Amino acid sequence: MKYLYKSLIFLFLMLQGLSAQELIMEMSPNPVGRGDRFSIDFFIDYEDMSLISVEPPVLPDGISLYKGPYKRPYWLELPDGSSRKKTLITYTYSTSKEGRFEIGSYLFTLGEKVYLTNPQIIRIGLYKNRKLYMPYKVEWSIGAGSFYEGQAIPIVLEVKDLEEVMLFDDIVIAHPDRGFLEPVNNLGQVEVSTIGNTSIYTIPVRGFIFTPSSTGNLKIPSSTVTARGISSVSKTASIEVFKIPPGIKSTGAIGKFYISTSLADTNLAENENIILHVKVEGAGNLNYFQLQPPSGQGLTLVNTAEVSEYHSSFDGYKGSRETIYTFISDTPGAKTISIPAFPYFDPDTDTLYEGRIRDITFQIDANLANENNNEETESFPFSPKRGDKRGFTSTGRYKDPSSYLWLLPGPLVFLIFFLTGRKKTFLGVSIIFIAASGQIDINRAVDIGIDQYEAGQYQSAIEYFQQASDELSDNSFLSYNIALAYYQLGDYGKSVYEARNAFYHDPFNLEYRKLINYIELKGGILYPIELSFNLYPDAFLFLLMILVNTAAFVGVIYLVKNKNIYFISSVLLLGLGLLAVGGLGFSIIQKDRQVGIVVQDHVSVKKIPLPKGETIEEMQSGESALVKGDSNNYLFINTGTGIKGWVEKSDLIIIKD
Repeated sequence: MKYLYKSLIFLFLMLQGLSAQELIMEMSPNPVGRGDRFSIDFFIDYEDMSLISVEPPVLPDGISLYKGPYKRPYWLELPDGSSRKKTLITYTYSTSKEGRFEIGSYLFTLGEKVYLTNPQIIRIGLYKNRKLYMPYKVEWSIGAGSFYEGQAIPIVLEVKDLEEVMLFDDIVIAHPDRGFLEPVNNLGQVEVSTIGNTSIYTIPVRGFIFTPSSTGNLKIPSSTVTARGISSVSKTASIEVFKIPPGIKSTGAIGKFYISTSLADTNLAENENIILHVKVEGAGNLNYFQLQPPSGQGLTLVNTAEVSEYHSSFDGYKGSRETIYTFISDTPGAKTISIPAFPYFDPDTDTLYEGRIRDITFQIDANLANENNNEETESFPFSPKRGDKRGFTSTGRYKDPSSYLWLLPGPLVFLIFFLTGRKKTFLGVSIIFIAASGQIDINRAVDIGIDQYEAGQYQSAIEYFQQASDELSDNSFLSYNIALAYYQLGDYGKSVYEARNAFYHDPFNLEYRKLINYIELKGGILYPIELSFNLYPDAFLFLLMILVNTAAFVGVIYLVKNKNIYFISSVLLLGLGLLAVGGLGFSIIQKDRQVGIVVQDHVSVKKIPLPKGETIEEMQSGESALVKGDSNNYLFINTGTGIKGWVEKSDLIIIKD
């Protein structure tokens, strides 16, 4: 009401047409140092001081009245040499806090007239090396309301009371001891307010989602912001965190959520994977809450995977978390999966939603299982190979320095002809390589392995295929055979590894790609790492050998025949050779991607590379991941679902050239 009253007075003043020259306001000094004093002078074109009254504004914290108002007359010298009596009123203030502060409006009554001044900014700074500077006002901004353990609480570090939008050189954030402070990018926005004719900005510096891990009074430590050589430190912020309501103890879910469930397939056979999807959508602590696993009589939970798609917002994390459960059943008949209730608490309305138990009933058909088994046995589209020479395979010869000696024969012959000038027919030099024979007959080992495979002796078949693979460097088809045998044994992890290894060395073989897709589908692997289109370093090496040697021999013919066509052909071949060099380098770089295959069940992906680290996902045998780094006994991976974390080295086999 007070501000409304002043506004009405100001409007009345404007209607009266009071000239701004009748009252002049001056503030000095501005800026002023903390602990110093400043004055506000009012020069009033009014002689009778007894008829002047002033109602000063409420002062902001950090500014106090030192003395005043001090009224006195003063005489204004006029151009004609005369003077005119006026009134000067002075207020003197002391300062105790740095920053930019608003001095509100003064209400003057001049006889029958009134005047309301505009708000003004007083800048109170600090001295450093005898130079006055303005520090930045840094504060934590935390939403209102009650907070609970495990809640996703948006907080923003802000710089306030700036007279311009600016960039900051350095920001040092101290993390709390009893909670997780995760930086996010889309919280906070620039706010603009106006004091008089001056725009004042509030700029968000960093946004976070804070998840408290305990109850009580939690402290968000002070943080430092530096810009233009000036550093300012925020105060410590306090958050009172309460225990979660007992009704959500099983989940810890705080926010607004919706849960949905579905079976991937309802036409199920005995021993077939039963895949259940449980999806939670909404906003809140999607990063924290726990889902209770479903269960069913006669059903065994064999794998759990999660797909998360959420982003930060002022309501916490917004999006979805989908958990995929894989069950198996050894007996046919009617089955029921029970999904536990998903209770959650809405802190905005202080409402507890208890949720409900969801039951999904389905039928497992024994006859369908027999039909599927017979059909799979009869129509299994893959069989072992005795050798595959239809295409080129990468054998890693580009890593052997001796392979590059094959670039020399043509250039040496050309050099001899060029130096000797002989015009005789060249009798080429043949080089004979004698390969050392192994201790076993490779073809016989492959034949025995295939016989063992066809007889159902899959472990024995693997041993014979492995013997041949150890002796034969060009072994992509042997990896393929081993993959088939491991699949028949039900070892999806090693089967996927061998199949991907075969594809890695012969990516143009479509049958290898089909086998990988087949195994991953049957193993319930929903999010594998995509197969890359590998280039062959060996192919470019062989192409380079052919081009260089051919160019040299065409050069020899040019020396003998002395025809320009041979010279042009030789130069053209050398140009193509340079392109082959580029292809060789590029293809070697493409080989650097490391893919690891999980060979154990229920492999834990941890946040940190320690046994006590928090598990953020479980991977099943046969799943693939990109290997990004390592630390001691752990590998840093990126899963097919986009989750990054650490797994033990013994749980993965890395495909290597």
